[in-house]
Amino acid sequence: MPARIQQHCGNRANSMEWQYKSAFRKLQLGAIALGEAHDNPCARAIIFDLIEAHLVQKLFLEMGELEEWEKFRSNDKLGKDIAEDEEWQQIAFVIRYLDNKWGNPVTFAELLRAAVLHNVQVFFFDNAAEPNPSTPQGMKNRNETMGAVFQEHSDGAEPGAVVLIGSEHLYPIPSGGLYEHTIQAACGIRFQHVVDLGRLKG
Repeated sequence: MPARIQQHCGNRANSMEWQYKSAFRKLQLGAIALGEAHDNPCARAIIFDLIEAHLVQKLFLEMGELEEWEKFRSNDKLGKDIAEDEEWQQIAFVIRYLDNKWGNPVTFAELLRAAVLHNVQVFFFDNAAEPNPSTPQGMKNRNETMGAVFQEHSDGAEPGAVVLIGSEHLYPIPSGGLYEHTIQAACGIRFQHVVDLGRLKG
């Protein structure tokens, strides 16, 4: 069983191992979207193990654009352990706010360090200037903005591209039709490559 799943998923470890194997296969055929409950570690544990298996090439995170990160990731840091890097320390200080807010045992900071070490390009793509982010219109705008960023750097057919997203973004916006205004539609990710681990039981 992959190490992070075993460490973090408790009595869901067996079902998460199955999800990991499924994601492992699908990721070689195109992009995948994993839905999470922000305080539950299982989706991030799966991504962590996929990173360590060298399956992930690009990672898209539900975080707002951070200028310091954009500069940092363009400075030839890929493939390095950034734990002691001063620029990284400043970025980690900002990211720690989200990590503390949700209390997820697999932190964004930890995931980013692993991604950089394993040559994964990471994009913060929740960049909509949206005053009401949780309303139907706000969710629609955010999904469209995230989809545009994703399409700029990848596409739904690209192997190794992973979207980590709050589960609510995977479902049609109220008054929308089937598959309408979802994050996977905005990104062009086929529905067979979408898994909601935030609501999965067992």
